[in-house]
Amino acid sequence: MTRFLNRFVCILILITNLFFLSTLEVYSNKVILNQNFAGVWEAKEIELKEECIFCTQVVKACPPGQVLVPQSCNECSHCVGEKEAENQKAEKQRDEKITEKKVTINLCMKENKLVGTINIEEKIQEGLIKSCSVISENKVFVNILDKESNAHNLRMELQGKKELLVEVLDYGSFKAKKTKAQASCEVPNCCSADTRVRTSSVDKRIQDIKRGDLVISDGNKSAKIIKINKIETKKHKILFIRLNDGTVLEISPEHLTSNGKKFKDLKLGDVIDGRLVVEIKLKNYNYKYTYDILPDSQSGNYFANGVLIGSTLK
Repeated sequence: MTRFLNRFVCILILITNLFFLSTLEVYSNKVILNQNFAGVWEAKEIELKEECIFCTQVVKACPPGQVLVPQSCNECSHCVGEKEAENQKAEKQRDEKITEKKVTINLCMKENKLVGTINIEEKIQEGLIKSCSVISENKVFVNILDKESNAHNLRMELQGKKELLVEVLDYGSFKAKKTKAQASCEVPNCCSADTRVRTSSVDKRIQDIKRGDLVISDGNKSAKIIKINKIETKKHKILFIRLNDGTVLEISPEHLTSNGKKFKDLKLGDVIDGRLVVEIKLKNYNYKYTYDILPDSQSGNYFANGVLIGSTLK
């Protein structure tokens, strides 16, 4: 019996060690993003994507008095008169100026992911990084949501400490130079000032909630407010979310739902507090401050405009 128990203990220890080693291997293989992504990046020219034509014949020489126009993405090689060649050259130069667009990217590191904003003249205005997938130490794939609620997918690759190659899928690519080592990416993650919070008596605007007030948390139980956060905003974008019962929430993209999901990750048709999301878009925030509160309950959840949401405070 003793020999059997000894064998059992040895096998158990072996299994435990194998599990620990496998866990350690997974952890050690986690890709750590290069810190050089952080900073302010700028570019002035974008190489737009084009669908090039296919040429079956190649012209190598032209008769006297004519000039050879070499093959390009838009046209096959051909011969033209000298005057027409000059006109085409000027037209091409005008076309090239169209690709000159101002680009500004603000990137910060947060929990091994990139957060921040991107602006591309005439393409992405006030774009906010919605999600970030780390491909390798120097490569990421990010999803951007602009002020018109249009989504854009970008690949970014570091090519040195101060050069960033960016590809905007289905649009074009460019190389950006780092102009500042640190960017300002602080984004308020709270509720709109006029959000109505359910208390033990009446609904109050969140900006009027005081420490010690009783609000309703999970299970319709009252909980005392133990912490309040008030953040000043500048050019802040807030999410406008409409549910299928007509309820509207105006809330920062980084704020949490009652199950810990970020509001910026919600999609049309998702369910929040038993209701469907039917509209979601970014809009300008017109108040000076955003607000968040923390009830003294196990979850820290509270009702905002009748919807149970989470708190970003601990």
